[in-house]
Amino acid sequence: MYRKRFDNLRIQHTTDNKTSKRQKLRFERACRSVFNNRGARRDSHVSADNIENQLHRARQHRFLFLPSQHIYKPLQHLKYYKNSRPTDFRYYNFPTLIKMIIPDKKKKKKKKLNNYLPPLYKPIPSDDRNTWHEKLGILIPNDLLPYVTEDPIYVSKNQEKLKGKHHAPGSKVWFTAIKERKRSAERIVEYANYITETTARAKLWGTSFNSIEHREEKLDKGKSDSISNKTKLDQPEQEFAQFKIEKSISKSTTQLERLEQDFAQFKIDYFSVMNSSADHYRYKGHTSDDTKELELRPRKCPDYMSLDNNRQIGSVKNFDQIH
Repeated sequence: MYRKRFDNLRIQHTTDNKTSKRQKLRFERACRSVFNNRGARRDSHVSADNIENQLHRARQHRFLFLPSQHIYKPLQHLKYYKNSRPTDFRYYNFPTLIKMIIPDKKKKKKKKLNNYLPPLYKPIPSDDRNTWHEKLGILIPNDLLPYVTEDPIYVSKNQEKLKGKHHAPGSKVWFTAIKERKRSAERIVEYANYITETTARAKLWGTSFNSIEHREEKLDKGKSDSISNKTKLDQPEQEFAQFKIEKSISKSTTQLERLEQDFAQFKIDYFSVMNSSADHYRYKGHTSDDTKELELRPRKCPDYMSLDNNRQIGSVKNFDQIH
């Protein structure tokens, strides 16, 4: 089931002579195309004469022309992908491939910060700037004294694994490493304080740790914009802005009053100038008497012998009856 075989296909030709001839011609055309190395350059078209070359060409083009041939090609709907939902094999009535779930042993190691270890021997700092370390036999500044240990400081991480070369205590490189250890410890303390303060602010605002800074930035930006706008508008500019607002209001008020006066003077009796029987002069919502009569008697024939000569007579449409 995991391969495509020529046996699984229908190789019998139809009983219809025309269709059978077309099938045979199509199959022979495909054989000639594959055996003559289709798709290649013209100078490389070397026909396959023996069966070995023909099988080689058919394998290259995934072409089946013998019942004994098969192609090792997985079916698309049987490919296994990583899925969180386990597969229920009760619904499969055929043997399936079982993918062994092997735990990944190569996990990414978390990057550890250079946490300093508390020294076993804690010398008491003196009143001077430097303190004498009895075990190391050197003078150490008081600010670096809490970060000094008796363990050697190796040249590299590889040498640390091999327990090899290390810096001499009191050298310039050794003091540089101690200063870096101090900065690392201070960064750890600062980050811990930052997390504590940010978590407290987020709890106060009722939001999460990740979105508190974005919310505070939006608030600060809105405050700064409003303050800057207020400071930009001094007393003369505020008076000019107020004058423009009042002028625009008065102008719109005068225009509205003028329109109301024109509308009050524009009074026309529409029924005195329009023909109520005309459809195209009838405004929306008005129904003439003739229309009302037609609604009550829909099969009434139009009366053309009316004495009303001003009445407009429309064309009569003749409808053919379909028998």
